[in-house]
Amino acid sequence: IGANINLDVSAYSELSDSATSLYALTNQIVDMRMVEKRVIQNLQNRYAEASSNPAYTLAKWSASLATLGKEIVVHQRSGAISGIAEGIDNRGRLILRLPSGKAAILEEGDVTLSA
Repeated sequence: IGANINLDVSAYSELSDSATSLYALTNQIVDMRMVEKRVIQNLQNRYAEASSNPAYTLAKWSASLATLGKEIVVHQRSGAISGIAEGIDNRGRLILRLPSGKAAILEEGDVTLSA
């Protein structure tokens, strides 16, 4: 996960379609220490929530997935794989329904919507 805090994205035309920064969104220089503190606090809260109630956390996460039911491409180190995003399993891995009808369980990759 990359976090562009104060990057002026307009200086990098090749990134204009795929990147942003807090500076670009707010037009203000953001205090990186404040961002670090908030990120750490939120991670600690989510970890505590997941530890105490994993089923709730998984259901909440699953409900927020924008790609469910859509055709996607998952780009992995070994290549790209396409299919319909069906959900996530109890370990948080993506369940991808392949054109063959088989399910692929994916632990990592960059997801894009199919054109």
